[in-house]
Amino acid sequence: MNDVYNTLLLQGLGILCLLTFASAAELSDFVTPCKSADPELNECVRQAAQRLFEISAKGIPELNVPKLDPAVVPKLALERDGALTMNLELVNSTHHGLSGVKVKTASVDPHKNVYNFTVLIPHYVVAGQYDISGRVILLPITGHGSANITFIDTEGSWTFQGEREIRDGESFLKLTSLKTYISHDSPKNVRIHFDGLFGGNKVLGDTMNHFMNENWKEITKQLKPSVQASFDRRLLPVAQRFLANFPLKQLYADL
Repeated sequence: MNDVYNTLLLQGLGILCLLTFASAAELSDFVTPCKSADPELNECVRQAAQRLFEISAKGIPELNVPKLDPAVVPKLALERDGALTMNLELVNSTHHGLSGVKVKTASVDPHKNVYNFTVLIPHYVVAGQYDISGRVILLPITGHGSANITFIDTEGSWTFQGEREIRDGESFLKLTSLKTYISHDSPKNVRIHFDGLFGGNKVLGDTMNHFMNENWKEITKQLKPSVQASFDRRLLPVAQRFLANFPLKQLYADL
């Protein structure tokens, strides 16, 4: 009985310490706050965003922020028409690469709650179990097994829209939407490999993998809308959870 009591006591103390830390956390514990009137505001926000990507790679449990890299996506379904009349579903896929994001520029308007970042993701890997059926350009494709898709030097932008929210008498920035855009000439290369195509037929599988890698630009063009939407779904909740911990006066020292 004492062991049970001690275990519950320790668990309670642990939760209390976690909540105390989270409530006492300051934004300055993670990044340098900016000033909305600073002529170099965009550069200040760019540096803050870069720092946040680096420290959030492993997550920030005390702030209820899940890790970004790697991240496990339970289901990623891509359904496209056109050159790709193909259904692709990835289950429990692991995504690596967001910790390496380079925030190139920032353009912000804190009064309109709009934040735009141009970014470069040097190396982004999606690996997991897949099911695929349909056609790739003119060729039929079917199979299930392990997939690995690697994107090299992907450039684009993330645009966040937000609004002010009052909680306990203090103003917070609540992000309401995210729009991901992958540049038309990006990524610079994509490597694709699917095991188990055509029931494990190695000759047909190797031929299809070679064909997809030779035609990666057309394949990537068709898949971009689904990939962009997947970024929106993943990144917006993470940003929302982080910002929910800090009132606006901690984001901007002069607001």
